[in-house]
Amino acid sequence: MSTSFIETMGGDSIESAAQRVASHIENTIDSADIYNKLTQNGSCPVSGLGDRFYSKGGLEFVLKRRIPMPEELSYQIRNMRSQFSMGLFPEISRAWVVIDSDIFMWNYDTNDDLAYFDAVENTVLKIALVRVKSDVFASHITHGLVVGTVTDLSLYPVIMDIDPATGRPGIAIDANHFFKIALDNASLNDIVSTNDGRVFFTADDKLYEFVYEHNTGWFGGGRRCRVVNQSVTLLSTLIPFLGPGSEELEQIALDKSRNILYCLGKNGSIQVFDLGVDGAQCSRVCVVTAGQIASEAHLMTQYGHDESTFTNIATICALEAEQSNQLNLVAVTTKGVRIYFSVLARNISVPNPQGQYLSQITYKSLSQQEVRPQCLRVAHVRFSPGVAPTSIYRDTPQGVSIAYADQSICVMATANRQLVWALSDLYHPHAKVYCESMNDLQVAGNVWAITPVLEKALHEQPPEPGMIARVQPHSFFRQLIETKQRLIICSNEGIHEFDYVTPREALREALFDGGAEGRATMQLWQQFGATEVLVLALSVLTSEAAVDERIKDKAASMFYSFKDGPELVDAEQIRGFDSTWSPGDSLAEWKYKMRSPLHASTPRFENYPSGQVSSPFSPTMSKPLAGGGQGYQHSPSRRHDALYYYFSRLVTPIWNHAICRVKSGALITSLSSAEMDWLSAELRKLGQVMEKYGLLPKPDVTWNNTAVAKLNVQASNLERQSLIALRKLIESSAELLSLWSTANSFDLKAISASMDPAILPTLAGRPFCHLVCDGQHLSGDLIRAMIKYFLGDEAGTKDLSEKLRALCPNLYSKDDACVTNAMEQLKLASLSNSGAARQNLVEKACDLFRQSIGKVSLPVVCRSLADLGAFEQLANLCLLKAKRDDPKQLAVLAYHHGRAGEDREIQAAEKRRAESYKCLTDTLDDLEAASSRSSPTSAESAVNCDLVISCITSSDDELAHAALFRWMLERNKANLILQSKSPYVEQFLTHEISTGRGQRYLDLLWRFYEKAGHYDKAAMLLSRLADNENEEISLSQRFAYLSHAIICAQAGNDPKTKAMIQELRDKVEVAHIQLAIKECMDIRTPKQQELVKLLDGPILSLQMLLEKFAAPYGLHKVQLAIFHCANLYSEEPIMAVWENILQSEFKYEGEVSERLLCTLHELYAIYGSTKYFPRNFILRRLLEMGSGLSDRSRRGILPASFFVSLITKLELGYVDFIEVLSSEYRTGDPWWTQNEAGQRYIMEVGIAVVQAFLDSGAKFTPMERAKIAAICDSCVSMFSLDARAVSSQHLLQLDRHFSALHLRLTAMSS
Repeated sequence: MSTSFIETMGGDSIESAAQRVASHIENTIDSADIYNKLTQNGSCPVSGLGDRFYSKGGLEFVLKRRIPMPEELSYQIRNMRSQFSMGLFPEISRAWVVIDSDIFMWNYDTNDDLAYFDAVENTVLKIALVRVKSDVFASHITHGLVVGTVTDLSLYPVIMDIDPATGRPGIAIDANHFFKIALDNASLNDIVSTNDGRVFFTADDKLYEFVYEHNTGWFGGGRRCRVVNQSVTLLSTLIPFLGPGSEELEQIALDKSRNILYCLGKNGSIQVFDLGVDGAQCSRVCVVTAGQIASEAHLMTQYGHDESTFTNIATICALEAEQSNQLNLVAVTTKGVRIYFSVLARNISVPNPQGQYLSQITYKSLSQQEVRPQCLRVAHVRFSPGVAPTSIYRDTPQGVSIAYADQSICVMATANRQLVWALSDLYHPHAKVYCESMNDLQVAGNVWAITPVLEKALHEQPPEPGMIARVQPHSFFRQLIETKQRLIICSNEGIHEFDYVTPREALREALFDGGAEGRATMQLWQQFGATEVLVLALSVLTSEAAVDERIKDKAASMFYSFKDGPELVDAEQIRGFDSTWSPGDSLAEWKYKMRSPLHASTPRFENYPSGQVSSPFSPTMSKPLAGGGQGYQHSPSRRHDALYYYFSRLVTPIWNHAICRVKSGALITSLSSAEMDWLSAELRKLGQVMEKYGLLPKPDVTWNNTAVAKLNVQASNLERQSLIALRKLIESSAELLSLWSTANSFDLKAISASMDPAILPTLAGRPFCHLVCDGQHLSGDLIRAMIKYFLGDEAGTKDLSEKLRALCPNLYSKDDACVTNAMEQLKLASLSNSGAARQNLVEKACDLFRQSIGKVSLPVVCRSLADLGAFEQLANLCLLKAKRDDPKQLAVLAYHHGRAGEDREIQAAEKRRAESYKCLTDTLDDLEAASSRSSPTSAESAVNCDLVISCITSSDDELAHAALFRWMLERNKANLILQSKSPYVEQFLTHEISTGRGQRYLDLLWRFYEKAGHYDKAAMLLSRLADNENEEISLSQRFAYLSHAIICAQAGNDPKTKAMIQELRDKVEVAHIQLAIKECMDIRTPKQQELVKLLDGPILSLQMLLEKFAAPYGLHKVQLAIFHCANLYSEEPIMAVWENILQSEFKYEGEVSERLLCTLHELYAIYGSTKYFPRNFILRRLLEMGSGLSDRSRRGILPASFFVSLITKLELGYVDFIEVLSSEYRTGDPWWTQNEAGQRYIMEVGIAVVQAFLDSGAKFTPMERAKIAAICDSCVSMFSLDARAVSSQHLLQLDRHFSALHLRLTAMSS
């Protein structure tokens, strides 16, 4: 962990303390496997040859009492005929004796409750206490007694009950319901059972399984049993000499954690059976003879010892997974040599990353499949004391007859001496090699059984299905949770009970004898190191035993008996230094150090492996020293580490495991209530000790300007922050345990049944450390479920509230109690029939809610208030909750400045507010759904919906308004936003627009401006919308925006807005042109489709419209419109456009005259009063084109009557047209005078026009008629003269028309 000082201080919270605890637990478990010390991590196959492997000091096992056999057995023993055996059943605290066919059992703890069982007819050879299958006997029966005689094997149920007279537990064996099967003359040797009730036994040279079941089939029920020979395989049946031989099997050892069974033969061979991953199978894996074992062990010891040293195995003991992951079996020979075996071909390779905080339960665990047996190989040989020639221990175990061995102790009894050897590594937790203390125990009589017994305040959690358990920490580190550790040895003289003298007991005796600086205490400092002794001292300070009150002050003085403080030292200087607190120092050196200050910059290793240079709880600070170091290493005080060690070792069994699991849809706790109460009490005592004895240091406020002093102050503050975090972690852990224990005592199954089913897997899947650090919301869910469970029971609710306040003041505070009371009032209101009484209860509850609004669970409260119809109170509570959850108004500030989500504190405030607003919108959804249904209450629901909306809009909570508006928009109720009287509509819409919400909000905004009378703002916004580059806005929509903008601008008062009206009109005109182009485009090709898409978007410039669309695609009318709109006039391009217009009209295949008239009329209506309609040019070109001058085919010639209609359409005067006609004839193209067809055409046009004038002469005044008639007569005379001059029949006919017209015109003009 490499962080700066400031970062470390800021992050030293309960989470960082939990991370340190997780790291320590992980390190403790990683180093716990006995294999690592025995073999020096696989490098040393032999140990025990040398005095460094053994020590002999104070007594670790002290005879507490010798319990003789009950007097009632003396007579029975004297009358024994053929068989006597005895042993222990530690599972039920019973010793047993078999005399011939009678079985006796008594409680060795109380030395009473002698039970007698004489229902067996034959001589009993072996008995065993086994776990029975769950579906065979009654549900309360968990154990059975297997009795093997010379002829048969029987299973009897064992009934454990309470004696009503004495109140003590008693035992009874039911002789009426049992299983029995004949052994067919086989000689029984040993019996074992698995956890799921399978029973195995050896008889002669075979392993058998005793299969029993309770059959309930149609064809007869009852108890049935049979024997299955598990030693026989198909291969050994077909080829007998391939079998294991006929060696009698004497002993069975069962590894229940891995489902592996071992059988020891009479001559020393060992057979391995695999019971399968699920424990439901059985197959022999291998057989290893005594010779093979001895040869392999002889090879490991490099032939330094006689091979017979490794033969004659007396006992085998299985090492279960929690004892070692690498080793599986230990065999003890008659010479006291321990041979450790592995069933895997190679050692297990376990990944060893740095322990991570809040890791999963299955972290670093091995699966059952990974540990299936493959072979049986010798992994290590451990010699007994005194084997080496130079050993100071001359008296070695010889003739071992019975032994017990596990990862911590080995106890060996000899056949001919009343001496038992006890070896233990309890006092050597940090030794680099596997070192054991030796004790000689005097035991009278022949030893029949040896078993260690201990009581655990906390039991280890079972591994996940399909996995094996991880190795337990060293027994030294388990002292806090393992109590009453005893060694029970059973001999024919009685029961010998030895007490373990644990290091904690040793410190207690040392403090009584010599105090904190006595010789015995100094020896403990020297042996364990300062930190571990302080951990032991903490166990004295937290003890409630009366005897410890006398030494608590002495234990407390140990924390201040030497000058020990946190330091910051150069990380570079750490390398190469040796510890100044080495456990190997002499007593004189230790006493000197107890009174001397520690050397600055000297690291403290305290007998840890050489690679570990600092405390596991010390962060590195990346701040370079002036001397060029890489950074500071924080070296905390031993007091700091001792406190963390103590807490870590208390919580190790549960820290990385879930505190509950789901079963049948309900929660059950992983720990019992008694276990949780014990652990909670121990943690509270630790917290009280920290405060009572000043173990939580005060802030260092001393001022010293030197660099060293500043570093010391920083180190002290860093340690203080760490211990404060630990104190919080202790309190949180204790409260969480008390909470779950309380739930357990009130029927957790029923409580959890009322919880959201989706929450249950979350609770069951979160390790304890998760719940402590960041599971307050989950704890809150449990508390709410407990309150809900008691609602309606005022006394029960009060009892629960008082209990939670006393045990969980942080999880359940005074405010929580207030909320509980309020919920009770709501429950009473729901039961009340009176309207006034109900209303009073609701108001009372809401007053309580307002007092403790921070603890209110809005979803639950809102549902209750909604059921009671208190929607106004519901809305007000939600608004108050949102306001109180953001006291600094951070969410509002972020909303105003557009900084949402940039800061964690802001994010948290926004999230809390959003939860309150969601309750409001959910309520509105429910009301709206109810109002839409055809029911008697639909009208009331609609009224309540309006009431909730009114409450929100009348509040000053801007974010609540925003949440309401979003809800309205999502439900397509935008009109309600415009109708509301909220003062925050404009701010909401502008905020949403600024965050890129889209066009919908812009439309709402201008409508809001228009409705509110802000016409200037509406016009400006509409103009912006029309100019918006968003391609999703269609051209027609932009038309609408511009039209509304002009209307709003005309209604506005701002001169700037008035000034933009003309600009808006210009934009409308351009938009019209663009729309005309769009309508003219043919969208048959993909390219043109893209162009149309471009046109149906932002309004383009006139230049682009001309260059990209009008000109390339021959849109001549559009070109004319562009020139007009741009006020761009140049005669040549204008004439060219008109030429193109006329040409295009003549290309029309239908009736040209009609289409041409319509076109010219349309254009005249637009441009007739402007210079963009060149009338004379148009008339001249029409005459030319209509006469066939440009196209000699008859298809293009216009009739003379066309021009009469044209005069009307273009509102031309007869005088104007006649003048153009005369001018064209005189000065125009020679076609008119030199070509008969052209001459005839123009004359016909003149005749038609003059005739039209004469027909309509009544419309004019006499003066106007005379003037027009004179001009027409002049034209007619000109045409008449030319017609006579040409010798053409057609023209002569026209001349006659001219003469008639002349007469009429002359008459009219006079």
